[in-house]
Amino acid sequence: MPQALLPSSLALGGEISAGRHARIYDAVILKTFGATRRLIIFSYLSEFAILGAITALFAIVAGSIAAYFVLVEVMEMEFTFFTRVAGVILAVGIAATVSIGLAGTWSALGAKVALILRSP
Repeated sequence: MPQALLPSSLALGGEISAGRHARIYDAVILKTFGATRRLIIFSYLSEFAILGAITALFAIVAGSIAAYFVLVEVMEMEFTFFTRVAGVILAVGIAATVSIGLAGTWSALGAKVALILRSP
Protein backbone atom coordinates (compact mmCIF):
# COMPACT_ATOMS: atom_id res chain seq x y z
CA MET A 1 0.00 0.00 0.00
CA PRO A 2 2.74 2.61 0.71
CA GLN A 3 4.09 2.02 -2.79
CA ALA A 4 0.83 3.29 -4.26
CA LEU A 5 0.52 6.30 -1.97
CA LEU A 6 3.64 8.11 -3.16
CA PRO A 7 2.84 8.14 -6.89
CA SER A 8 -0.80 9.02 -6.26
CA SER A 9 0.20 11.84 -3.91
CA LEU A 10 2.61 13.19 -6.52
CA ALA A 11 -0.06 13.03 -9.20
CA LEU A 12 -2.55 14.82 -6.97
CA GLY A 13 0.00 17.48 -6.06
CA GLY A 14 0.80 18.01 -9.74
CA GLU A 15 -2.87 18.40 -10.61
CA ILE A 16 -3.40 20.92 -7.83
CA SER A 17 -0.34 22.97 -8.74
CA ALA A 18 -1.36 22.97 -12.42
CA GLY A 19 -4.69 24.55 -11.51
CA ARG A 20 -3.15 27.12 -9.17
CA HIS A 21 -3.37 30.04 -11.62
CA ALA A 22 -7.02 29.27 -12.34
CA ARG A 23 -7.78 29.10 -8.60
CA ILE A 24 -6.12 32.46 -8.00
CA TYR A 25 -8.20 33.98 -10.78
CA ASP A 26 -11.38 32.35 -9.43
CA ALA A 27 -10.67 33.66 -5.93
CA VAL A 28 -10.10 37.18 -7.27
CA ILE A 29 -13.36 37.11 -9.24
CA LEU A 30 -15.24 35.82 -6.19
CA LYS A 31 -13.70 38.58 -4.05
CA THR A 32 -14.73 41.13 -6.65
CA PHE A 33 -18.33 40.00 -6.37
CA GLY A 34 -18.21 40.20 -2.58
CA ALA A 35 -17.35 36.68 -1.47
CA THR A 36 -15.71 36.51 1.92
CA ARG A 37 -12.48 34.67 2.63
CA ARG A 38 -14.50 32.17 4.68
CA LEU A 39 -16.84 31.43 1.76
CA ILE A 40 -13.92 30.92 -0.64
CA ILE A 41 -12.19 28.57 1.82
CA PHE A 42 -15.44 26.63 2.25
CA SER A 43 -15.88 26.30 -1.52
CA TYR A 44 -12.29 25.02 -1.93
CA LEU A 45 -12.78 22.68 1.04
CA SER A 46 -15.96 21.28 -0.51
CA GLU A 47 -14.34 20.84 -3.91
CA PHE A 48 -11.34 18.98 -2.50
CA ALA A 49 -13.48 16.83 -0.20
CA ILE A 50 -15.64 15.72 -3.13
CA LEU A 51 -12.54 15.07 -5.25
CA GLY A 52 -10.98 13.01 -2.44
CA ALA A 53 -14.17 11.03 -1.86
CA ILE A 54 -14.61 10.17 -5.53
CA THR A 55 -10.96 9.18 -5.85
CA ALA A 56 -11.04 7.04 -2.71
CA LEU A 57 -14.30 5.34 -3.72
CA PHE A 58 -12.86 4.54 -7.13
CA ALA A 59 -9.74 3.11 -5.46
CA ILE A 60 -11.86 0.97 -3.12
CA VAL A 61 -14.08 -0.37 -5.91
CA ALA A 62 -11.28 -0.99 -8.42
CA GLY A 63 -9.00 -2.51 -5.80
CA SER A 64 -11.73 -4.77 -4.46
CA ILE A 65 -12.68 -6.01 -7.93
CA ALA A 66 -9.05 -6.72 -8.77
CA ALA A 67 -8.49 -8.46 -5.43
CA TYR A 68 -11.64 -10.52 -5.89
CA PHE A 69 -10.58 -11.83 -9.30
CA VAL A 70 -7.04 -12.57 -8.18
CA LEU A 71 -8.12 -14.33 -5.00
CA VAL A 72 -11.13 -16.24 -6.33
CA GLU A 73 -10.15 -16.97 -9.92
CA VAL A 74 -6.36 -17.24 -9.77
CA MET A 75 -5.54 -18.35 -6.23
CA GLU A 76 -8.86 -20.17 -5.62
CA MET A 77 -9.27 -18.60 -2.19
CA GLU A 78 -12.16 -16.88 -0.47
CA PHE A 79 -12.59 -13.12 -0.83
CA THR A 80 -13.52 -11.00 2.19
CA PHE A 81 -14.30 -7.29 1.98
CA PHE A 82 -13.07 -5.35 5.02
CA THR A 83 -15.37 -2.40 5.60
CA ARG A 84 -13.14 -0.86 8.27
CA VAL A 85 -10.18 -0.78 5.89
CA ALA A 86 -12.40 0.74 3.20
CA GLY A 87 -13.57 3.38 5.69
CA VAL A 88 -9.99 4.22 6.63
CA ILE A 89 -9.04 4.50 2.96
CA LEU A 90 -12.00 6.81 2.37
CA ALA A 91 -11.16 9.00 5.38
CA VAL A 92 -7.45 9.19 4.58
CA GLY A 93 -8.18 9.93 0.93
CA ILE A 94 -10.48 12.81 1.79
CA ALA A 95 -8.15 14.20 4.47
CA ALA A 96 -5.08 14.00 2.24
CA THR A 97 -6.83 15.63 -0.71
CA VAL A 98 -8.23 18.45 1.41
CA SER A 99 -4.88 19.05 3.13
CA ILE A 100 -2.82 19.03 -0.06
CA GLY A 101 -5.44 21.03 -1.93
CA LEU A 102 -5.76 23.78 0.66
CA ALA A 103 -1.99 23.97 1.09
CA GLY A 104 -1.59 24.37 -2.65
CA THR A 105 -4.24 27.06 -3.00
CA TRP A 106 -3.73 29.05 0.20
CA SER A 107 -1.86 31.74 -1.70
CA ALA A 108 -4.91 32.27 -3.89
CA LEU A 109 -6.70 33.78 -0.92
CA GLY A 110 -4.07 36.46 -0.47
CA ALA A 111 -3.94 37.52 -4.11
CA LYS A 112 -4.45 41.23 -4.72
CA VAL A 113 -7.56 41.84 -6.80
CA ALA A 114 -6.25 44.82 -8.76
CA LEU A 115 -2.98 43.14 -9.76
CA ILE A 116 -4.67 40.03 -11.07
CA LEU A 117 -7.43 41.83 -12.97
CA ARG A 118 -4.94 44.21 -14.64
CA SER A 119 -2.65 41.44 -15.86
CA PRO A 120 -3.33 40.06 -19.38
